[in-house]
Amino acid sequence: MDLRDIVTQKFSNIEKKIFFLAWLNEQIKATKSLIFPILVGGSAVQLYTGGNYASMDMDIVLDDISIVTGILKTNGFSKIGKQYYSKEYDLLVEFVSGPAPVKINRLKYGEQFVLVTSLEEIIIDRLNAAKWWNVPKDLEWVKVMISANKNIKLDMDYLSKRAAEEDIEDYLEKAFEGNEK
Repeated sequence: MDLRDIVTQKFSNIEKKIFFLAWLNEQIKATKSLIFPILVGGSAVQLYTGGNYASMDMDIVLDDISIVTGILKTNGFSKIGKQYYSKEYDLLVEFVSGPAPVKINRLKYGEQFVLVTSLEEIIIDRLNAAKWWNVPKDLEWVKVMISANKNIKLDMDYLSKRAAEEDIEDYLEKAFEGNEK
């Protein structure tokens, strides 16, 4: 995998991000490290909405970013605050702190794979934003994700448990209005 393919291929914004993650995994594997980045946040919403949600940066959870900082700098990324930016590849990457998502999806991409927070985890994340941060659009995006991913069998027990822990059962119920559980 050659990172320059991002420039030469006609990738959509989300395809470019997934390609980058697959490329980064390949680079990390070459160091013999056993940790891998997990896509979370807005780019995960972008993925689960089929690219309909716009996210400018990539939020990534990674236990130890020291492994990737050299890789990024060697490939033309500059550190700007907490983010790494490449003008050449038009990519903005932020390594976010906090625990890794409990549930993760592993997506095959060519000969590589990428790790993405599960649909259940991003649903809970966005319902929290809708209720507690007063971002009503996030409830609508949850409805879009549920509708667009009917092929994914949601773990309703897990969703109910997490919604109860976060006191967002009312928003979980709203999210499924008009959608089958």
